[in-house]
Amino acid sequence: MKGMKASKALNPDGIPSFILKELRDELCEPLAILFQISFEQCKFPSSWKLSHVTPIFKGKGKRSDPENYRPISLTSPFLKIMERVIYSFPFNQAVPSFSSAFPQIFKGKTDVPCLIPCGIDQDPYFRMTRDVAPRLKFLKPSLVHSKFFPALQGANTKMSASDPNSSIFLTDTHEEIKEKINNYAYSGDRDTVKEHQEKGGDCSVDIAFQYLTYFEENDEELEKIRQNYSSGEMFSGQIKEILIEKLTRVVLDHQTKKKSITEDIVRGFMTPRQLVFDF
Repeated sequence: MKGMKASKALNPDGIPSFILKELRDELCEPLAILFQISFEQCKFPSSWKLSHVTPIFKGKGKRSDPENYRPISLTSPFLKIMERVIYSFPFNQAVPSFSSAFPQIFKGKTDVPCLIPCGIDQDPYFRMTRDVAPRLKFLKPSLVHSKFFPALQGANTKMSASDPNSSIFLTDTHEEIKEKINNYAYSGDRDTVKEHQEKGGDCSVDIAFQYLTYFEENDEELEKIRQNYSSGEMFSGQIKEILIEKLTRVVLDHQTKKKSITEDIVRGFMTPRQLVFDF
């Protein structure tokens, strides 16, 4: 929106371009939400399909001849912004997959393979990249897929920055982690202690156990917890206690290490410089 021409003619929405440009900071967030909804629901605002078509005389021939005019079509600026987002995002995802995108490091080499750790939501872009790579005479990148943590309220809900209780943040204190796990981590459908003892816990939906599959490094201990919880011998609160201790250790360790990083270290790391590699 920053690059919009403020002097452009009135579009079908009836909103002058200079107003959109002036209000770009305020409009970015609601537009991003609108675009995301459109992507998720595969729906498109019908008003964005409308356009104003104006015939412009070419300057030659008779004005009464329609062939001497060229049509100028004005569409919604929101449509154009959305198109740029769609076109640019896959491009930005794909380019770093090839060594030629880093001439300072690889000095123009195109035979350096790329290994990409990615989330499942990025998979379509890198699949596209793998399909296109041979046609561009590049090596196909290889992918290592990572799993998402489920939201604290359950696998059918989403983490959200606007809801601090939906996830654990690296800035959380021990008290915040404890409160979130104890009060918001979904533990299943057992309503009473008796029912839990009779039917056992459901590890497939218990969020505390799901998190332990990431943070409990001892496979034997994890299997022991699974068996005890599934049989009803162990309760959800006990699993949550184990998880709180492990999460607190990881988060506080991260915070301690982060405090040791100075502005000079960041500046030195980010400064473009010649790197030495032995290929």
